[in-house]
Amino acid sequence: MLKINADQQTGLLSLRKIGFYDVLSFLIPLTQFIEFKFIGHLYAPVIELAILFPILFVSRGRMLNRRLPSMFLLLGTLWLLSQVITDLIRQSTFHDYSRGWALIAFTLVDFASLYLLLVGRQGRIMLYAAGLAIGGILAYFFNPNIFTHGHPWKFGYGFAVTFLLALFATYVGWRHKYRPLWPAMILMSSACLNIYMGFRSLGGVCFLASVYLLMQKLYGRSFTNNIRFKKRSVLIIAFAIAFGAFGILKTYEYAAGSGFLGVKAQQLYEGQSEGKYGLLLGGRSELLVSGRAILASPIIGYGSWAKNCYYASLLTNLQLQLGYAAPYDNNCLLPTHSFIFGAWVDAGILGAVFWIWVLALSFRVITRLYRTLEPMTPLIAFIVFNITWNIFFSPYGAERIFTEQFYVIVMMEALYICGYGKGVRR
Repeated sequence: MLKINADQQTGLLSLRKIGFYDVLSFLIPLTQFIEFKFIGHLYAPVIELAILFPILFVSRGRMLNRRLPSMFLLLGTLWLLSQVITDLIRQSTFHDYSRGWALIAFTLVDFASLYLLLVGRQGRIMLYAAGLAIGGILAYFFNPNIFTHGHPWKFGYGFAVTFLLALFATYVGWRHKYRPLWPAMILMSSACLNIYMGFRSLGGVCFLASVYLLMQKLYGRSFTNNIRFKKRSVLIIAFAIAFGAFGILKTYEYAAGSGFLGVKAQQLYEGQSEGKYGLLLGGRSELLVSGRAILASPIIGYGSWAKNCYYASLLTNLQLQLGYAAPYDNNCLLPTHSFIFGAWVDAGILGAVFWIWVLALSFRVITRLYRTLEPMTPLIAFIVFNITWNIFFSPYGAERIFTEQFYVIVMMEALYICGYGKGVRR
C-alpha cells in the first residue's frame, strides 16, 4: 500500500504555524449562520469567498490552469451560458433568472476561491471542515430554517454533529498512523445514530463510508503499489457498496416497521412505503415527473426556478395513483429535488454534464484512494458518498454553494495525494 506521511509541515492537522489564511479557512464557514436576503438567500460564506477571490487570484491564480479546476470552471461556464440562453428562450422573469444566474456564478467564483485557498494545504482543509461543522451548529441556534422545529436533528444540527464525528474519526486514524478499523467503527456508530434519529440518507452515507474503510482494511493490502485503478478494486468496491446499501435498507425497513425507531419513524416509514414502489419512490417521488420533463425537452431547459403547472399537478396525480400521500402545493415549481435533474430541468443538458463530471470525479477518488494509507481517508470517504447522494437526491442552492464546492476541493486534493497530475506546491 502507498504510505502517505501525515506529519508534514503542511500535512493533516499540523498547525504549528498558523497564518492569516489559516484563520480565514476556519472563520469563513463558521459565519454560515449569517444570511442576507439579496437576489434570493445568500449566506455570508458565499459572499466572503467571492470577495476573497481577487486577492487569492493575484498570488496563486496560475493554479487554476491545472486540468481539474480548469475543467470544472469550463463546464460550469457552459452551464451558466446554457442557463442564460434557456432563460432568454423561456422568457423567465427577472426575479427567477437573477437567482438562477447568481447561483451558478457564485458556484464558480466560490469554487475558484476555495481551490486557491485550500488545495495543497491539508491543515486548512481540516480547519475549513471544522468551521463548517461548528458553523452548522451555530446556524441551528441563531438562524434555524423552517423545517427545524419538527425535525431538529435532520434539518438542524444533525449533519453538523455527524460531520464532527467524521472529523473525529479522521483524527483517530491520524493518531494511530492510520489504521482504518477505529475510524470505521466511529462512522458505523454515526450511521446507527442517524438512522435512529430519522436521518436515513445521512445514516446511509456514514454506513457506506464505514464499509469502504473496512474493505480498505481487509483487501487494500492485496493490491500492488501501483496507484492506477484496477478492475479488481472497482469490482470489490462496487460489490461492497451495493451489498452495504441493500443491507442498511432492509435493516431500516425492519427497525422502522417494527417500531424500534419510535412512533414518528414508524409513521414516516408506513407513509412512504405504502405505495406501489415502496421506499424506492416514496422518499423521492419527484423522480416520477422530472425524468418526463427532461425527455420532453432534453437540450433546452425550462428556465431558472422552472415553473410548469402541468408537471406539478402530474406529480400529485401520480402519487395518488401509486398509493403515496400527495404533499403540499409548490406554486407550480417543476419538482426535481436533485442536483443533476435540477440543473438539467432548469438549464438544459449542459447543466447535467457539469454534475455528471463531478460524479465521475467522486468515482475516480473512491477507486484510487482505496490502496493508500492517507489519514484523511475517513473524511474523504464521507464526503464522496455524501456528495454522490446529493447529486441524485438533494436540491442545490443556499448553503450548498459553499459546502459542495468544499467537497469538490477535497476530492481534487485526494486525487493529487494519489499521484494525479504533477502534484501541487504546498
